[in-house]
Amino acid sequence: MSRKQILVMKKLYIILILTFALVLSIQAQNEYRIEDNLHTQQVSYMSFDQLKGQGLVWNMNDCKVLNADYSVKFVANRDSFFHAPLSRLEAGTNYRYDIHDNTMFLKGFKNKTTRIKYDIPIATMRLPLAYSDELQGVYSGKGEDFMEHCVRIFGNYHTKVCGKGTLVTLDGDSLQNTLLVHSQRTISSTFSSLQKQLSQYGTLDSIPSLSPDSIPEIVKNDSDKLIMDTYSWFAPGYRYAVLETVKIYQALPPNAPILQTAFYNAIDDQANLFDDEENAAIRRAILKNDSPYLYASERMGQAGTSIICLNDKIRASISRNASGMRLSIDYKAESNDKFSVSLYNLSGMQLFGKDMGNKKKGFYNDYFVINSISKGVYVLTVFVNGTPYSKEISL
Repeated sequence: MSRKQILVMKKLYIILILTFALVLSIQAQNEYRIEDNLHTQQVSYMSFDQLKGQGLVWNMNDCKVLNADYSVKFVANRDSFFHAPLSRLEAGTNYRYDIHDNTMFLKGFKNKTTRIKYDIPIATMRLPLAYSDELQGVYSGKGEDFMEHCVRIFGNYHTKVCGKGTLVTLDGDSLQNTLLVHSQRTISSTFSSLQKQLSQYGTLDSIPSLSPDSIPEIVKNDSDKLIMDTYSWFAPGYRYAVLETVKIYQALPPNAPILQTAFYNAIDDQANLFDDEENAAIRRAILKNDSPYLYASERMGQAGTSIICLNDKIRASISRNASGMRLSIDYKAESNDKFSVSLYNLSGMQLFGKDMGNKKKGFYNDYFVINSISKGVYVLTVFVNGTPYSKEISL
């Protein structure tokens, strides 16, 4: 294997690590939080025809789940090498983040083979989010890998809130006023002897950094540079991006693709994040029609979806898919109320039952997937402290 081939393989390995450091929090209610755990699903890559402007519609109907057990965790950073308070654990790598001046920054990353700290960090987005807002600049980082190389990663970035519209999710939720963020990053990297660098400068931090003014010219002359395009869809009332797509390709013609993937954070999972009152308040406003935002519980008239109001405090949204029925229930508890839900056929046979537990005063949402339900007429019943509230439904 030639030296050039080895360098290309190293570059690709670093890029695969960077793939998972995606666009970050973009509103006060979107800031990453220590102890949040996401049940993320890795899904098939999608490219949409319309990615700029307002009044757009993005439909995930053709999306396929590739890995339903992908996970993302946020913890406090305890590594003094990085000057950042928060760590995102994903795909075997810890990414370090910080926020100041209302802007989120990627400060570095570390795994079993590579450790990189950005002396010029990547600004991912300014808070709060605003349509057409943008950031651009250069970044630079240095560190080491398991082959005892001194690794430099550098380039330029441009991030812009480029779209606004409705995202139709994999679960059939229709999320209006969703904002689309596009982040394009040019990536160059170099490798040198770590031993020589340390013998000359003593420590990694002492190795001279690239000057910001020099980076654009170096990147321009790099024939092996890559480009990473990330699109992230953020819906009001939910902390993390509902959908993120990532494409990495060669910067020079023929722009050969290297990696294409996507990640999905279902809104039902995000609604269950612990003590996320900022976003819960937005969802309550949506439920009470006091907000311009529109969610699954408000999808009146959408094809394939039925809205059932069992009383003034309980509303159900029902949709069908290939495997059965998806039932979402929005409800209000007055004071330590006990809730359960059942589905019966017209003969009174219970086909599904679920205890939703005792709920303190507030607004809640639960959803269930009921498999192997054929078309027909059924009775949906929600029990509140033993009192039934029922409606006939047609599937």
